[in-house]
This record gives sequence, C-alpha cells and structure tokens, in this order.
Amino acid sequence: MRENHQSFSDALDIYGFRVIVRSVDDCYLALGALHRLYKPIHRRFKDFIAIPKLNGYQSLHTTVIGPYGTPVEFQIRTEQMHQVAENGILTQWMFKNDFDSSDIQSRTAAWLQSLMEIQRTSQDSSEFIENIKVDLFPNRLYAFTPKGQIISLPRGSTPVDFAYQIHTDVGNHTNGCRINGEDRPLSAQLHNGDMVEIITSPDASPSPEWLDFFHSGRARAEIRQYLRNCRFDEAASLGRDVLERLAQGNHLSLDAIPDTVWQKVQNELSVESREALYASIGLGKDLPATVIHRLVRLMHDTEKEAFATTALPEIVIRGNEGVAVELSKCCHPIPGDKIVGFSRTGHGLVIHRADCPHVERGRKAEPSRWVDVQWAPDQRNANFAVPLEIRVEDPHASIAQVATSVAEANSSIVGMMIDDENAQKFIRITIQVRDRGHLMHVMRTIRQNANVEQVKRVFEAGIPSDRRRQARR
Repeated sequence: MRENHQSFSDALDIYGFRVIVRSVDDCYLALGALHRLYKPIHRRFKDFIAIPKLNGYQSLHTTVIGPYGTPVEFQIRTEQMHQVAENGILTQWMFKNDFDSSDIQSRTAAWLQSLMEIQRTSQDSSEFIENIKVDLFPNRLYAFTPKGQIISLPRGSTPVDFAYQIHTDVGNHTNGCRINGEDRPLSAQLHNGDMVEIITSPDASPSPEWLDFFHSGRARAEIRQYLRNCRFDEAASLGRDVLERLAQGNHLSLDAIPDTVWQKVQNELSVESREALYASIGLGKDLPATVIHRLVRLMHDTEKEAFATTALPEIVIRGNEGVAVELSKCCHPIPGDKIVGFSRTGHGLVIHRADCPHVERGRKAEPSRWVDVQWAPDQRNANFAVPLEIRVEDPHASIAQVATSVAEANSSIVGMMIDDENAQKFIRITIQVRDRGHLMHVMRTIRQNANVEQVKRVFEAGIPSDRRRQARR
C-alpha cells in the first residue's frame, strides 16, 4: 500500500463474503439480487467465470456499499469452482459424476500441452526454465480472436505472442496484424479485451527482430527453435534483410562499406565470410545494432572524410535477447544503470555497469570492442538479479526480518549467505528487481529494521566488499 500510495480507506476488501451456489446460472442470479439490494462500486466487478484465470480459477467478484456505507466484497461461485479455488485444479479428477469437469480438464490439458511444447523446443533445462519463467507471474491479459475465442497471455504481450499461442504454424507464418480492426505493427502491446486478427502468408517466416518484443515463454521457445533449425542460406538472407533495414534507418548503404572494414568485423566476430556474419545475425547470435555500430566506428577510423556525417547508431537492449546479449555476473546491471557493452568473440554483447572495475581495465586494453548501450524504455515486467550486502547485529535473528521486508517491497530472494566469522556480521542476498527505482525501494524497506545497520549494493554476489577492493588492486 505504501508503494502504491494507498491509505486504508482504499482497501475495499476488508469485509468479505463467499457465496456458494449450485449452478453457473445461479451465480449470475445471485449477483443480480445482490446488486438490486446494494449499490455496486464502479470498476470493482470481475467475471472470472466467463474469462477464467490461467490456473483454472473461476468466480464472480463484486464489491458493494453495504450497511452504514461499509464496502463489502462478495465472491460468488459454484461448489466445483470452490474446490478448484481451495485445493487446486487437479482436484477435478477426484470428482466422479457429480460435476461436469470437461471444460476445466480441457483447459488443464491445454496448459500441460503448452509446457510440453516449450520443453520440446528448448535445447536444455536452463533454456526451458528461462522460457517458462515469464509465464509464472499472475499478471495476465485476455484478448480475442475474430471468432470470439479467448486467448490468455502474460501482460505486456504483443501480436507475435498471440499468434504463437494460437498455433506454432500461425506464428511462424505471421505477416501482419489488425487490432480492433486497425492495422498495427507486430510490436504493438496488447490490452485486455483487444480483438486481434493475425494476417499470415505462406512466404512469411520469423525474424530475428521479433526477439526484441516477444513476451511469452512459448513465443520465445518457438522463435529460437525456428532460427536454430533455419538453414544457413535462409539464416544469411534473414540476417542481411535485418541489417539492411537497420542500415537504411541510419542513412547507410551496406554496399558502400569498404571490404577492409567488413574483414575487420568478421575477424572480431570470428566468422569466415560476410555470409557467415549475416547468418550469425539471422540465428540471433549477434545483435544487428551492434554490427552496424562497429561498422560505422571502423569507417570513422579508416575513411574519416567519406563517412564523417554518418552517426553512430544507438544500441538498445532489454536484457532478454538470449545468446546475443549477456548481462555480466561481475556487476549485475539493471535498468536505470548507465551501461556499456563488450563485443566478445563468439558470445555476442556482454553488458556491464559503466562503473564496473572491469570496464576501466578493459577499455584500456581493447577500446575498440567497447560500445555505449541504452536500456529500452519499456522492460515489460522483466526481473533482474542484484546482490546486496546487509550489515546486521545478529544475522540469524535478522534473516526473517530481512526476508519479510523484501517480500513487502514486491521482490524475492534468489540467493543468500551469512558471514558471522568477523566482528562485523553480514547477510548477503541476491534479489529480483524491475529496475533501479525498485531496488532503491527494496533497500529503504530493509533499512527500516532495527537490527539492520547498513544496506549496500555490491558488484558480485556472495563476495565481501573488502575482498573485492583487494582484488581490484
């Protein structure tokens, strides 16, 4: 409530009743009777029966002005819906003939099938976890096909996510889209209630550019699977098209770039030919913006007069581009940090905080491989790991307080260790945050505990500050 600037007067669900009825029709009859007796509060009605949550939850939610002006929340559901809400979706298989559970079973089967598809298209367990973790958060939106089918997606999804949710073949041949009857780009963000029409073409195929704006785990897995299986010629053609479009946007012709410049970039990226460089971009191994940036910088160095007016293009990242972009573990950059990128041979772009100790040394040793990078303005609920060092009086007594503070700040702990061998006692944790502002809020919340003496962001997880300083020397 503190984070959302709300007072207790804004809490409308302090008093609540649950109404269990026999059938779905009775749910709506009870709702009508309730609204005749008491005035409903605007925007506090939710119909999870018509549009269930992804986990199978169904119920009618409404808040009314009750006796003496007190807000009261009501949840109206059938006994079958109540069993799912209380015990989970798998309890439906415990029922015999008392209820018709075919609908909820079909939704569960579809969800399990989606997980199996993501597993099939993932190379290993780590990629599988990376692909599904974006679907494990409760924030969802519901969009509709032109025929009225409801498609559930993570909040922040685009028409690309919508297309792959319908079917892999639809996603792989998507050529455009219409949202609420209007032509829109595939990068447009969807909202609740949008009607989305996907335009397909037999000649269309996934583009590496889609990796910049997908949001669902299924879309991520399917796009990467397609690009991995793409033949060399197709990948090279895809990569060249992407690079040409980006070059045109920066008023640059690829044909005007000298062969000596191309050769230097090929050597830096460890590719044998220009076609291999295009294929690397087409397969998502290298960011096209990084390649264009490097080409322009080399032209400035070798052909100063001819290309003096060609500006260095911006490199914008989200942090979830996959193998093309890696967030460095030595400094854990997050949105809001000033960042730079290091072009590492065969490993895409490695992102560091600008104040990372490795950056100063690296720029002295290989200045040509370092580029300025910007965060995309919309991270779409992405989460980033950040290590913190917390000095406390008693580490063991403070663990629960610290964990509670982190949860209250809408974050989570993904790693923890205790250092109580010296005079000063520390708890070192790694938390998940959205950006620098969220991190500051988490740190302020932790500092409010009486046992906490200091909270400090550190570069590497689990390494004491004094040891890091000695290492830098």
